[in-house]
Amino acid sequence: EVLPVSSVVDQQILEGLSERTARGEGTCVGRPLKRVEARILPIVEGEMGIEYLDRSLSAGEIGEIVVTGPSVTKAYDQLPDATRLSKIWEEDRVWHRIGDLGYFDAEGLLWFCGRKVERVLAGDRVFYTDRCEGVFNTHSRVFRSALIGVKGQPAIVVEPMPGEYPKSEDDKTAFVSELKELGARSEVTREIEVFLFKEKFPVDVRHNAKIHRLTLAKEFG
Repeated sequence: EVLPVSSVVDQQILEGLSERTARGEGTCVGRPLKRVEARILPIVEGEMGIEYLDRSLSAGEIGEIVVTGPSVTKAYDQLPDATRLSKIWEEDRVWHRIGDLGYFDAEGLLWFCGRKVERVLAGDRVFYTDRCEGVFNTHSRVFRSALIGVKGQPAIVVEPMPGEYPKSEDDKTAFVSELKELGARSEVTREIEVFLFKEKFPVDVRHNAKIHRLTLAKEFG
């Protein structure tokens, strides 16, 4: 629907951005490319009208990422409802709601916090996948993790490194204790108390990176 959007170089990641991810700030995707404009707008479940384009959030506030530029498609083929929900028309410009949540930091860098449909609502708190998972992925025994909702509460499912799946209940208890200690260091994860384990995550068949979190939520929910 719109690619590419932004760019970040490895040197930026090595010089501090990865540490911010480990603290729960999300994943930095850099700065929008030339001729591409991105805005952070309030999260809306239904259709978003042109009036929302004037409601950009301040630096640090998490909202929907919307993008316009030469690579933005104007419509989905023969899918008028999908087009209506994902496009915002501003005269001759089309903005695309990419379905991702994020924010701009004070330096103008764009940060990805996760997919809108995968955020977990628990009471008055909102938990975002990329913010929470970035904290737990720093554990040496964790290959990757996934935030899901279980009975109205945020939970982390862990896919351990090869050979690191808990071998006993005592091992699992110790592993969970370490994860809770790690989570307590960040404001975005300190309230997470439920930890689950799965040997292999369900992922997109086209590659091995996009985790099917909603499938995990159905399995453990």
